[in-house]
Amino acid sequence: MAAFVVAGIITFGPGTEGFKNITTASAPEKYVEYVEKQPGADEFKTEMLRAKLGFLVEKFSPHIIDYLMMGDKAANKNNKGMPNQPIITGFDKIGIDNKAISELWSKKYYPAGAIEGNIASVEYLGNRAGNVADYNIGGEAAASARDFSDIIQFHDDGLRVGSKKELKDKIENLDWHFTHELGHNTDWVNQNTLTPVERAEFLHDIAKAFEKPGSFRDSMGYIDSINNPDKHKENYYKVREYWASLCEQYLSFPELSRDYLSKDEVGLIKKWLEREDKEFNPIKAEKEKKLLIEALVEKGLRK
Repeated sequence: MAAFVVAGIITFGPGTEGFKNITTASAPEKYVEYVEKQPGADEFKTEMLRAKLGFLVEKFSPHIIDYLMMGDKAANKNNKGMPNQPIITGFDKIGIDNKAISELWSKKYYPAGAIEGNIASVEYLGNRAGNVADYNIGGEAAASARDFSDIIQFHDDGLRVGSKKELKDKIENLDWHFTHELGHNTDWVNQNTLTPVERAEFLHDIAKAFEKPGSFRDSMGYIDSINNPDKHKENYYKVREYWASLCEQYLSFPELSRDYLSKDEVGLIKKWLEREDKEFNPIKAEKEKKLLIEALVEKGLRK
């Protein structure tokens, strides 16, 4: 495990002008009205949606309705002209060929529909970056994903590259963080192919799973260390990091997932992360990635 944690960056509650006169009771209707305006709206699904929206508003405040709508509107905009493969830049600053990283983070090692259409670019900035201020956990972030941007950014994680072993450690560390940020880029706000109904259902599923006794927690205590005076915000941040950590565990340590993830949690990953790829095999994909990393390290990954 690396000494630096990943972080999804959000500002919860932007665009809240529309909520000045909206109560907890009326907030779900705002989303239902939005859903009913979409092409192919299903009256039966809309009715089922109301109860789930009520839970989300109670858990995360009425602002969650606005946030889900913002995600849907951003997806409709971002889904046009998205590259099939993310543009990789900046890794040459640390002696790693951008083309090699592009090969490692290609769609062939991930569920169909997870990378393509959801991640526009991955950038290595090389700066030091603090964790999300609203998380109140201190420390620094090795990588971050900002909602509505479709961009993943990497920061200085403190690992230096000198020997082949150090190079291998560096690449594996980057790859581990990438799987976490991929979770953020494929969540209920940022996944670019979800319907408005699916966005609410997705968040409802993950929030309910997080509440269950014995639900997954990362070994570093990252999720549970998040705290905020506004408990609605804290609830949301924890659920958001819970989903990203599920994806990280499942994709980076698939064989260990059998011991750490419940059947229900694996089921949610298959339902939402693998929604377009029911044949994806995370163990096979991880083994192939490890072989690729070994080959790339042998070649030096140097320009």
